[in-house]
Amino acid sequence: MLVEALALDDRRREAVDLFTELLDRASPWGLYAEEMDPKTGEHLGNYPQALTHAALVRGLCEGGISRSPRQAQATRLAIRSKRESPDKD
Repeated sequence: MLVEALALDDRRREAVDLFTELLDRASPWGLYAEEMDPKTGEHLGNYPQALTHAALVRGLCEGGISRSPRQAQATRLAIRSKRESPDKD
């Protein structure tokens, strides 16, 4: 998963930004399909897809986005903050 690769390449800010974008693309139930159209965000293929969810968890845990409970909490707060403050583009 790209999130994991970015984090392991010491590009944590990019990894967190991408992870947050992926969370925002979840279905209303927080689930993901096998594939996703990158332009429309439409979920394609098998739904829900366990391997997609496993990759998301792996990106968070093994990708080094959060290495301690304190960092995990900071990541959750950053994600929540980003979701609650829409871009003003």
